[in-house]
Amino acid sequence: MDFSYISIFDFLVFSILLIINIAIFLLGLLFGDIKRILLFCIAFILFLALPFLNVFIVDNYINKVSLELTSAKKLVYSNSFFIDGKITNQGKQDLNKCNLYLYINSLYPLQKPEFLIKLENLSLTRGKSIDFSNVVDDFKFDDKYKKISIRCFK
Repeated sequence: MDFSYISIFDFLVFSILLIINIAIFLLGLLFGDIKRILLFCIAFILFLALPFLNVFIVDNYINKVSLELTSAKKLVYSNSFFIDGKITNQGKQDLNKCNLYLYINSLYPLQKPEFLIKLENLSLTRGKSIDFSNVVDDFKFDDKYKKISIRCFK
């Protein structure tokens, strides 16, 4: 993981989730028998889910973006993949880096993407859109089964 993508909002969301987890655990100490076991189980499951919840909250509320693809296809006469579209910032903060992940014939999101396209110096302010286009070289896949996802950062 590249730590340059971690913002203060990531730490803030993770801290709040951790405090909720500790509160549930301490609440379990106050009760007896069945309620204690239930609250300990909830605290344990929440503890295991903390990183996933953190990414979900940050990506869907704080750094939320929408990706509208105009064109995403393999070029006919070369081993290249052309991607063109528009990114709209719908989140709570200004963004300046985005990563486009291109999955081909894989179990998204369980496997690593075949291609990573880094878009930097975007200056994507809240509520604004930006157009982009990029070409991926050495694309030797059939693009029928593709999944494109995006994550943006400050």
